[in-house]
Formats: sequence, C-alpha cells, structure tokens
Amino acid sequence: MNRRPDWGYRAFLIGSIASAVWMLLTPVVPFVSDCLMRRFHLRTASYSAWALQQAIPPMYSFRNTVEVRNVPLDVMDSGWLDPFLLDPLADPISPLGVTGSNTTTSNRFGVIASRTINHFPAREITFANTRYRYFSEPENRSQADRWFVLESTYGSRSLRSTYELHLHNGRSWRMKLIDE
Repeated sequence: MNRRPDWGYRAFLIGSIASAVWMLLTPVVPFVSDCLMRRFHLRTASYSAWALQQAIPPMYSFRNTVEVRNVPLDVMDSGWLDPFLLDPLADPISPLGVTGSNTTTSNRFGVIASRTINHFPAREITFANTRYRYFSEPENRSQADRWFVLESTYGSRSLRSTYELHLHNGRSWRMKLIDE
C-alpha cells in the first residue's frame, strides 16, 4: 500500500505544538508574556507578529483593565484643573451600560468608567458595544474626545497603553496611541 504523507495534519500538529510551547513559556520567559500583552493592546511590532499570535488561545491569565476618561492624563496630572470647579450636581452616567462586579463608575476626577476584562481590553474601542455607547449616544457626542487607558498585568510584568479617540469632521473617529 502506497501512502502519501498528510501535510495538512503535519502542519496542524506543528502549529499545535508550537502554540503549546509558547503558552508554557509565558510564565517563565518575560519576552513571551510581553508579546502577549502587546497583542492585547494592539501594539505588536508588525502585523505579521500579530497574525502569528492569533492561533494562540488568549486564555484568562492576564489581569486586564480599561479606564475611560473624558480629560487627558497630562491635564489631570498637571494640577491645572481644579476638580472643585466641576458641577457637583452632575449625574455621573455609566456609558458601559453594564452593571455588575466588573464595571464601576468612578468618583475620580475625569474617569467616566473603569472595567476589568478577561482578555483583549482594546475591544472596548474596536468591537464591543461600548464603542457605540461612548461615542454615538447623544449625551456622549457633546464631549467627543475620550482617552482609553488599557492596563494588563501578568505576575510582576505590566503594560499600560493610552489611546486618544477624537471625532474627526463630525463623522469618523481617529484613534492615536499616546506613548508613555
């Protein structure tokens, strides 16, 4: 019997083994955990590096948080804005539209809401229903600019990314990574 090698099976097996090795190296090799965190923040070195990592399951091993702000971080930390000048009767709304243990509206100055997410914290900006809530609902249109602070931690490693989203010409959104 003349059997030809099944190259598809071999490729699948090699990919599965490589993915398993990558996941096993995550707690041991800081480079690997940093690569995975950059993937979650849309900060990989190239599209190819991002695409190669898509076969690796995201798991739930990282602590990912998202904070949505309506005041830029540099202004908040500069001391130029006095929170006492804000309207104390303003009703804080939760644009997340979700209640539960993983969503909070914050009493901190400039923070609209914060949330803990299992994986891919950047989805709050890109695909989640919260994108609509933050930017399309009438009460959120008046203050168009938003700053999303994403933070992922794994053991002693952490990555923090801040994205500024700005309404351009009243029609489309521009997303810009602010280096920290």
